[in-house]
Amino acid sequence: MAAIIEEKYTSISPAEFFYKYREVAGFANPVKAFYQAVKELIDNALDATDMHGILPDVKISIERADEVQEFYKITVEDNGTGIPPDIVPYAFGKVLFSSKYAMKQSRGMYGLGVKMVVLYAQMTTGRPI
Repeated sequence: MAAIIEEKYTSISPAEFFYKYREVAGFANPVKAFYQAVKELIDNALDATDMHGILPDVKISIERADEVQEFYKITVEDNGTGIPPDIVPYAFGKVLFSSKYAMKQSRGMYGLGVKMVVLYAQMTTGRPI
């Protein structure tokens, strides 16, 4: 008869999971995180147009927000369908909440990209986004 081994089970929040395994998502260091942030924002802009047959017009702006701590502000503007203002906090802050679950997209899989950007920014700056 096999010995019964008692294991301890627990759960962690999505933020804690991302913190522990951020390198898997492309956020291993500040340079990779910056690249990943820009990529995710552009992918979202392209999805917002492509899924609705709109030829994309995407503008990206990168500016240094803090000279001492090397914080950057990345702004992406597109001519996509947009996110209703009351949905923005959920779309950018709630894990497993996305329009990508309701329609097929051409980039990404889980609608987690920008959420990881937000988490990384909050973890490394200590500031809300």
